[in-house]
Amino acid sequence: MSHFSRMKTFGNKNPRLTILLAVVLVVIIVGAGFYYVVLRNEEDFDPTIIEFDWQRAYADGQYLIRDGPRLAGTEEEYRAAEYIAREFIAAGLSNVRIENYTVGLYEVDHASLNLQALSLELGYIYKDYRHLYEFAVMGYSGSTNDEEGFDIVFVGNGTDEAYAEAGDVSGKAVLVRTDRTLSYTQLYIQAMNHSAGASIIYGDRARSISRTSALPDEENGGLKPITDEYPNDQLIPHMMVSPEVGEEIKSWNENSTGLTEHCQLNIDFDVSIEDRITKVVIGEIIGKEKPKDFVVMGAHHDTVYTGEGGADNTVGTCCIIETARQLAHYKPKRTIKMMTFGAEEEGLLGSKAYVLNHSEEIEKHCIFMTNFDMTCLNVTEDGKNNTFPVNANSERRRKEIEKVGKEFFKQNPELDEKYNFSAGIMENYPYSDFFHFGYHGSDFAAGWGQNSPGYHTPGDKLEYTNPESWQIAGRIMGSYTLWLADE
Repeated sequence: MSHFSRMKTFGNKNPRLTILLAVVLVVIIVGAGFYYVVLRNEEDFDPTIIEFDWQRAYADGQYLIRDGPRLAGTEEEYRAAEYIAREFIAAGLSNVRIENYTVGLYEVDHASLNLQALSLELGYIYKDYRHLYEFAVMGYSGSTNDEEGFDIVFVGNGTDEAYAEAGDVSGKAVLVRTDRTLSYTQLYIQAMNHSAGASIIYGDRARSISRTSALPDEENGGLKPITDEYPNDQLIPHMMVSPEVGEEIKSWNENSTGLTEHCQLNIDFDVSIEDRITKVVIGEIIGKEKPKDFVVMGAHHDTVYTGEGGADNTVGTCCIIETARQLAHYKPKRTIKMMTFGAEEEGLLGSKAYVLNHSEEIEKHCIFMTNFDMTCLNVTEDGKNNTFPVNANSERRRKEIEKVGKEFFKQNPELDEKYNFSAGIMENYPYSDFFHFGYHGSDFAAGWGQNSPGYHTPGDKLEYTNPESWQIAGRIMGSYTLWLADE
């Protein structure tokens, strides 16, 4: 007789007892669920707080910055990926590997910019502007045929109305004082759509920075390079200048309007745009009970071309390496995957390629992704910039992370006196490498520090960060990752 037949016979003979047992079972199940969701308090939540050697992590950073910028698709990125993989192996991680993905990337081979102007009021000027400091090439900028001279037209904030007021800009360098009505990419497209010869932006940053030009990717989510829709031969020089340089160019142009007066910009950009390989580094701590299920900790190891990227994102990369060393001492139930991604600065292209290649596995088995991006702080005399924020994708995750943070500072009162911690909620936007994991169904959290005054400039140096503060991200989110892997 089958199990189900026996149940049926028993039920027919003892209907009241069957109902009573069913009610008791339901009460137990509902009660347990109510306890877990509602009554479970901080005493029941007992995460293990891991260690973190921030001095060793800083030494990792010193090694990574020795070659300068780690622009995706360059030898500098490849050497960084090899170093990370070696450290994963030395830490005792399993299945350490570097996966290669071919994506559309750019590299600035040469850039020069100078102003020539003559006006009766101000006289003659010839001025070279310093690359990286007074101007920076924007990602996927077009090139010139050696040095080319461009007449200048000021087009206000770059909207259609501003272009209509400026008149014909064909073949000219359009100068925009942005008020953020349009993004840098939208301003680039505006210039090309109006047949301009070059695009120049200033106004909303204290320093000139380099940012990627990217478009929404309706098919795969997130972003794609502007070159997916605008062929290389349609691209024009695209740059940001400092506010001082922008106003100087605008002033000289406005005061050089007579028949015997002139003002022009000489631009010489050589930018390579082509398919290249970027790297994703993976190492694993294999789960002892449910090895197929996993939690991810990740950071991008690439930088923009303008500098060593001390805060963005050498710090995040080093936090992943050191956290991997600490987590390797444990034997969690589920697998923990430590990762670093290339081509984040080009539009999250490395993590996007990785997730698309592993989408089925991620959708079925990835529980959570923690992202480290600029995870350092700088305590100032006025008390600013001493709070480390983490934002998660749900209230449930926010509360869990907040509890880990409280436990961390409870066990480390000397750090509690110097630093704060906050946990919030955010929607899934393509800000960093967590995006594509979230897009494919994983819960996620992202930590950003508050110490990047030289963001995307040569001023983003490792020595300007506060290495002691690195442990806040590593220990809180590393401990949370360990808790998730064991929960």
